[in-house]
Amino acid sequence: MDSFLPFRESPARQRIDVMERPGLHDGFHVEPLSGREKEMLQSLFNGISNREIAGRLFVSENTVKFHLKNIYSKLGVGNRLQAINAARALRLID
Repeated sequence: MDSFLPFRESPARQRIDVMERPGLHDGFHVEPLSGREKEMLQSLFNGISNREIAGRLFVSENTVKFHLKNIYSKLGVGNRLQAINAARALRLID
Protein backbone atom coordinates (compact mmCIF):
# COMPACT_ATOMS: atom_id res chain seq x y z
CA MET A 1 0.00 0.00 0.00
CA ASP A 2 1.39 3.34 -1.00
CA SER A 3 1.69 5.85 1.84
CA PHE A 4 1.44 8.77 -0.56
CA LEU A 5 -1.99 10.36 -0.68
CA PRO A 6 -2.57 12.81 -3.52
CA PHE A 7 -3.47 16.37 -2.61
CA ARG A 8 -7.18 16.91 -2.72
CA GLU A 9 -8.73 20.34 -2.90
CA SER A 10 -11.57 21.31 -0.61
CA PRO A 11 -15.10 21.07 -2.05
CA ALA A 12 -15.40 24.88 -1.89
CA ARG A 13 -12.18 25.36 -3.86
CA GLN A 14 -13.39 22.81 -6.41
CA ARG A 15 -16.68 24.69 -6.75
CA ILE A 16 -14.90 28.00 -7.14
CA ASP A 17 -12.54 26.54 -9.74
CA VAL A 18 -15.48 25.16 -11.69
CA MET A 19 -17.36 28.45 -11.56
CA GLU A 20 -14.31 30.39 -12.76
CA ARG A 21 -13.83 28.21 -15.85
CA PRO A 22 -16.42 28.96 -18.56
CA GLY A 23 -18.26 25.98 -19.94
CA LEU A 24 -17.32 23.68 -17.09
CA HIS A 25 -20.37 24.14 -14.89
CA ASP A 26 -22.35 21.61 -16.92
CA GLY A 27 -23.49 18.88 -14.55
CA PHE A 28 -22.11 20.70 -11.50
CA HIS A 29 -24.65 21.19 -8.75
CA VAL A 30 -24.59 23.19 -5.54
CA GLU A 31 -27.50 22.52 -3.22
CA PRO A 32 -29.72 25.63 -3.29
CA LEU A 33 -29.91 27.88 -0.26
CA SER A 34 -33.26 28.61 1.34
CA GLY A 35 -34.54 32.17 1.48
CA ARG A 36 -33.58 32.43 5.15
CA GLU A 37 -30.11 31.05 4.43
CA LYS A 38 -29.66 33.67 1.71
CA GLU A 39 -30.66 36.39 4.18
CA MET A 40 -28.13 35.10 6.68
CA LEU A 41 -25.42 34.82 4.04
CA GLN A 42 -26.02 38.46 3.08
CA SER A 43 -25.77 39.38 6.77
CA LEU A 44 -22.44 37.55 6.99
CA PHE A 45 -21.26 39.49 3.97
CA ASN A 46 -22.25 42.72 5.71
CA GLY A 47 -20.22 41.77 8.80
CA ILE A 48 -23.17 41.36 11.13
CA SER A 49 -22.68 39.25 14.27
CA ASN A 50 -24.81 36.21 15.12
CA ARG A 51 -26.49 38.18 17.91
CA GLU A 52 -27.37 41.04 15.55
CA ILE A 53 -28.64 38.63 12.88
CA ALA A 54 -30.85 36.95 15.48
CA GLY A 55 -32.28 40.30 16.58
CA ARG A 56 -32.94 41.49 13.03
CA LEU A 57 -34.60 38.25 11.95
CA PHE A 58 -36.46 37.67 15.23
CA VAL A 59 -34.90 34.25 15.86
CA SER A 60 -32.59 32.86 18.55
CA GLU A 61 -28.81 32.83 18.22
CA ASN A 62 -29.01 29.02 18.16
CA THR A 63 -31.28 29.24 15.12
CA VAL A 64 -28.74 31.50 13.43
CA LYS A 65 -25.99 28.99 14.21
CA PHE A 66 -28.14 26.16 12.83
CA HIS A 67 -28.68 28.03 9.55
CA LEU A 68 -24.99 28.96 9.31
CA LYS A 69 -24.04 25.31 9.79
CA ASN A 70 -26.36 24.40 6.89
CA ILE A 71 -24.91 27.17 4.73
CA TYR A 72 -21.36 26.00 5.43
CA SER A 73 -22.33 22.43 4.58
CA LYS A 74 -24.02 23.39 1.31
CA LEU A 75 -21.06 25.53 0.26
CA GLY A 76 -18.51 22.99 1.46
CA VAL A 77 -16.76 25.47 3.78
CA GLY A 78 -15.87 25.64 7.44
CA ASN A 79 -16.20 29.28 8.51
CA ARG A 80 -17.70 32.70 7.79
CA LEU A 81 -14.89 34.01 5.63
CA GLN A 82 -14.82 30.88 3.47
CA ALA A 83 -18.62 31.08 3.12
CA ILE A 84 -18.40 34.70 1.95
CA ASN A 85 -15.64 33.90 -0.54
CA ALA A 86 -17.49 30.86 -1.91
CA ALA A 87 -20.75 32.84 -2.16
CA ARG A 88 -18.97 35.60 -4.10
CA ALA A 89 -17.39 33.08 -6.45
CA LEU A 90 -20.76 31.40 -6.99
CA ARG A 91 -22.41 34.82 -7.42
CA LEU A 92 -24.82 34.21 -4.55
CA ILE A 93 -24.08 37.67 -3.10
CA ASP A 94 -22.94 40.99 -4.57
